[in-house]
Amino acid sequence: METSLQFLLSSLGVINGSLVGLYLLFKPQAKTSDRYFGALLLVLGIRIGKSVFHYYHDGLDRLILQIGLSAGFLIGPFFLAYLVTLAYPARDFKVAFRWLGGTLIFLIISVGILWPYRQFPEHWNGPIVHTIYITWAVFVLVALVPGFRLVRTALQQPQPWKGDLPYLLGVILAMVFITSTYQLALFTGIGYIWGSIIFSFTFYFLTVRAVLPNRPIAPKPPAPTELENGGEWLQRVDGVMWDHKLFLSQGLKLEELASASDLTRHQLSRVLNEIYGHGFAHYVNSYRVRAAKELILTRAELSLEGIGYEVGFRSKSSFFESFKKHTGQTPAQFRKQQKVPVTG
Repeated sequence: METSLQFLLSSLGVINGSLVGLYLLFKPQAKTSDRYFGALLLVLGIRIGKSVFHYYHDGLDRLILQIGLSAGFLIGPFFLAYLVTLAYPARDFKVAFRWLGGTLIFLIISVGILWPYRQFPEHWNGPIVHTIYITWAVFVLVALVPGFRLVRTALQQPQPWKGDLPYLLGVILAMVFITSTYQLALFTGIGYIWGSIIFSFTFYFLTVRAVLPNRPIAPKPPAPTELENGGEWLQRVDGVMWDHKLFLSQGLKLEELASASDLTRHQLSRVLNEIYGHGFAHYVNSYRVRAAKELILTRAELSLEGIGYEVGFRSKSSFFESFKKHTGQTPAQFRKQQKVPVTG
């Protein structure tokens, strides 16, 4: 009875997890992180599915064993890609992860063609499976870095346990447990069936969280607490903004500046509004005006309109308007007052 229940729980989780993985992978207009999570569920389903059926049914075709083991080669990389895209939303890692995924898929397919499990079981039970498991473990360990960043950020939010923190911890701890179970099974001979059961429970936990409404409705969050490190954070943002000249980008977004400053979007927004005293646009334009004043004083050969574009403004009118708002003068008046000769 116990064995039948374990098989039922494991197989249901594998089947449903794989189906949800396929859905997320091919869902129209899905977020990049959702696609990576879908790919992670799919390769986990294939790898754990092989384990479940091999555990309870001897004599599986070696091709099935080969496919299951090959999927394990991609578990760690997809887990890393998923957490990285969540932890650094303002950065684009698509090209890097496509190259990584394509290289790993090419390698595992090439090995499978050159040394198929049916003809070379001694290779698959030796160096190949060890390479797969080591790759899996290394990528999971590296993924804990962005995972820690996500957990730390979630803990800084009001009422973190009612937000994304339980979800993040559930995914990370489940992956660590599943990975540890399989590593121990390979190197010590301990059974890995509990890894598939944990996968099933984690999958159903995530499904319930995503599908069922939150009842009762969470109370209104308390008023934001005072920013104890606000002054220090603003100094950090000032340094990043000027040292890296981020204001020169005409399309600079709040998320990009927050990520570069190692702050959350919410934290940066509060710092600007409560410590700096103005919003994001005013803050960025203040740096552009500062840079424009330097160019007016040192680059007499440049036209005022050209200087505006040079420092990140999208148009002549927005440059002139912001310059006067911050200095009380138009760029022409500032240049004349400083007695800068106009060349050309």
